[in-house]
Amino acid sequence: MHALRSAVGVKMSKIKSFAKLNLYLHVTGKTSDGNYHYLDSLVAFCDNIYDEITITPSENFEISLSGAYSNQVENNILLRTLNILDPYVKHKNFMLHLEKNIPIGSGLGGGSSNAAALIKLLLRENILHLGNANILPIIKDIGADVPICYEEKAAYFSGIGEKIDTIDHFPELWSVVMFPNLLTLTANIFKKGFREYKNLQARKTDFSQNDLFEFLANTNNDLYTNFKEEHPEAETWLLDIQSQEGCLFSRMTGSGSAIFGLFKTKNHAIKAEQVLKKKYKFFIKYSRLF
Repeated sequence: MHALRSAVGVKMSKIKSFAKLNLYLHVTGKTSDGNYHYLDSLVAFCDNIYDEITITPSENFEISLSGAYSNQVENNILLRTLNILDPYVKHKNFMLHLEKNIPIGSGLGGGSSNAAALIKLLLRENILHLGNANILPIIKDIGADVPICYEEKAAYFSGIGEKIDTIDHFPELWSVVMFPNLLTLTANIFKKGFREYKNLQARKTDFSQNDLFEFLANTNNDLYTNFKEEHPEAETWLLDIQSQEGCLFSRMTGSGSAIFGLFKTKNHAIKAEQVLKKKYKFFIKYSRLF
């Protein structure tokens, strides 16, 4: 560890860490060592579902937690990220506080989003001595979803998460996300294997709403079959979202267990959230996608 230096220049500052949705997720192969799968996905982010990281000047480094899901945090992604970045951190004269509102084990990418947001916060506060060109080769080792969360706007990713292609135009679109209080371990979903590997999806970079729905109709979440084997009730949840007025599409995100519906208007999404909350005692929240 580096010796602590002056905390001059560090100020109390906050950054939001947004949840991601895999609008589709295809498994396209496996690395030669068998340790990782190659993926192809279109990702967007939820403006109304986020964690928040606060940095405060301090002589003693510390990480604290609060929020609805703070008691489920076991392997603290902020500490692991700092350990990986340690050679480039100028000092640790600060405290970090994580308000954990994104459900853990949901497929919403909360941990990866936290890591990406922390890196941005450290750069903003001039604590991290790294240029943008040197960031991606390092952060891809933190987690497969960290590079796309660092990009933090609608984009494709492929490979093992490190290849990112941004969208030129993403339409106004609203989602309702439902997390059915099931913690999913991604590794367990992948261990079940896959019947076949898909080719990389033909890509568009300029979408109207109709274009996007037509495009998504020819895609899939390849992890859903494995998830549904353990939780057949997922089909009912998807149908319940799909049946809401104004819902044009529903799917599971990541390896689950969160599912989502896509809506053309904000009013439809708000109404669907209200209806579903009367039926389920789950985390249910609407958002604009970006």
